[in-house]
Amino acid sequence: GSGVAAIPAEGIRYYKTTIPVETEAWRLWLQDAAGSTTLSKSLYVRKGLVPHPSSASYYDKTRVGQGLLVPTYLIPGSADPYYVAISGTPGEAFQLDSRQQEIVDATYNSTLTGESVSGFLFKTYRIPVPPEQIAWEVTVEPVGGTNPDMAIRQGNVPNAFNNDAISEVSSTSVSDSTTLVPPGLSDGSYYVTVYGSTALSFNIRNREPIITQIDFSSSTVNNDPNRAGWRFFAVSDIGQQLGQLGWLLELSNQVPGSEIAIRRNFVPGRWNYRQNGNTYLNVSSYNDQYSTLGFLQDPEHEADVWYVGIYSPAAALGTFTLDSGTHVPTEITLDGATNTNVQLAPKSWSFYHVDVPAQLNGQDILGWELRTTQW
Repeated sequence: GSGVAAIPAEGIRYYKTTIPVETEAWRLWLQDAAGSTTLSKSLYVRKGLVPHPSSASYYDKTRVGQGLLVPTYLIPGSADPYYVAISGTPGEAFQLDSRQQEIVDATYNSTLTGESVSGFLFKTYRIPVPPEQIAWEVTVEPVGGTNPDMAIRQGNVPNAFNNDAISEVSSTSVSDSTTLVPPGLSDGSYYVTVYGSTALSFNIRNREPIITQIDFSSSTVNNDPNRAGWRFFAVSDIGQQLGQLGWLLELSNQVPGSEIAIRRNFVPGRWNYRQNGNTYLNVSSYNDQYSTLGFLQDPEHEADVWYVGIYSPAAALGTFTLDSGTHVPTEITLDGATNTNVQLAPKSWSFYHVDVPAQLNGQDILGWELRTTQW
């Protein structure tokens, strides 16, 4: 820490430091003179050269009050120094706290309750994920204070600007949750950073997600409604799928925009992430088919072990109902029959069943004509 310091006459106070080789992340915290309150004032960081707030070309990073700097911008053991600039009114007193971010080790498939963050508003966990996991779910449940957000990264500490996955649900009553699946998930050390805008308390859980077995023809109500992210189901009875005319999955009472995804022999997945502050929404996806229309049709369904995922990244999943079954075609007769479909939904199929006999009215059937009108 700097101890109590003051802005000099030129209006900027500068600091210089080098990063120890064992550092996993660097925390900077700008406080008032008493060291009790975060100052709502910008600090500027630059590697190898002195920063200046007059232009973004004169600094690498800027944070308000406090920030967590992570690799690859942070290079532990580098000979190049890092400079910090604090701009303000001459004579204004403050303290700058600079130190390595503490890493809390947590075991795989565990829950930590009563966790809290105050003062410096970032807390980082390291979790070893073993090999051959079909999916890994991390959930942060708010308990008190402000809303917690979460970032995940393999091999390096994440922050809100650089991560492999992120969940930032704007609610103090809904749990943030992210699920990684192969090939985006592999074994190794994963880091999870929980952060907020003011003091907060939370529970953090990591586990293989619950996957509920359902029949091919079934109706299932979600029993984990107060969490964002994924809810998974599996259809593994191959015999139930033989001879079906296709697969139809339908949602009711779902959050608008909820996604249905299916994947053969693997858990489906999708997550948001950031690189250098740029957000990539729903780019990382692993599925065979998906739909946000409230239903998913798989006309050429092949019998196998299938996983179904329902996804709501920004709101609680709610008590949706998932109906699974086969397509039921509309029966129409061969000669002269018509069927009116008032409005076919986008990206959807409408199926019909017609029995074609060898003869009709004593005459051999020489052909079959189908027409659509007002298409």
